[in-house]
Amino acid sequence: MTVFSTQRRSGSPLRLCVKRTAANWYLLVVALALPLYAADVKVWQEDLTLLTYPLNAPDRTPHFTGQGDRPLYPYSMMDSELGDNPTEKAQQKAWHAVFLENEYLKVIVLPDLGGKLYSIFDKVTGREVLYRNHVVKYADVGIRGAWTSGGIEWNFPDGHTVTAISPVDFTTHQDRDGSATITVGDSERVQGLQWMVTIRLRPGVRSVEAEIVLRNPGDLPARYWFWANAAIPARDDLRFVYPMRQVQAHTGGLQTYPVFQGVDYSYWRNIAAGASWFAQDSFRDFFGAYYERSDNGVVQVADHRLLPGKKIYSWGTSKGAEHEIDRKSACRERV
Repeated sequence: MTVFSTQRRSGSPLRLCVKRTAANWYLLVVALALPLYAADVKVWQEDLTLLTYPLNAPDRTPHFTGQGDRPLYPYSMMDSELGDNPTEKAQQKAWHAVFLENEYLKVIVLPDLGGKLYSIFDKVTGREVLYRNHVVKYADVGIRGAWTSGGIEWNFPDGHTVTAISPVDFTTHQDRDGSATITVGDSERVQGLQWMVTIRLRPGVRSVEAEIVLRNPGDLPARYWFWANAAIPARDDLRFVYPMRQVQAHTGGLQTYPVFQGVDYSYWRNIAAGASWFAQDSFRDFFGAYYERSDNGVVQVADHRLLPGKKIYSWGTSKGAEHEIDRKSACRERV
């Protein structure tokens, strides 16, 4: 699975390579026109200061299930401390960050927020590929309650998982070929399952590689799903590009897509009250989003036989989303 930026440029075709082993799937987008020599990819660690809203202490009362009656114990519930004037309580906080950078891209990962891929900055076009939230503001969305929006969220073995706002293990590595990696992962305590995501940049390549390893070290089968939740900026020229003709709404009921009851819901501006739609019988390997005015977009690609799910989640055009995230975003999800 990967997420990469796209832009109409003549003479720059892309080749897609997919490999799979027993333990992982690996997807790579390679630009055909590459320089003969490129400097080694840089990898380093430093603090990143972000305006951060307060979070209450973990609930000391044991909860066997969390949001949506999903397994939680031995984890605790957590919620935000917003009150009547949340902005007055927000403070600048230094978050530990890990960086990758080559000639084309700069990547930021936040190990203390679940290993979130916080930012992919395209140095060629001067834009963020994903939605980069410049504040850490908790919303009551995750299994444990508190959750933050933006970037790419790695969820295993459940959606908005138990470590979504918690520190996870991480390491970095500089390879002999000049590439560099950041690996994040965790052993969750509900079933003892393990996950690991390795994010790689190569010299002279304008793409990010992601290798995902999911492991059950126990003897018994375990319940799981893997969910990569990628957030993108919500603007009135945003159009969702999905290979589907029907969707299942989160609240139940099948409806046509993109047009339903005379409204074209592929345009974000037409989603007034928010949406949570799962693709029905989509057998293609891609989905994405396109910005008409800037003529660029984002595409997420994976072998649909390994990751069959596709989903659109949008806060919509309502003002209520501002309370939770300070900036609006839309989510494209692979499940």
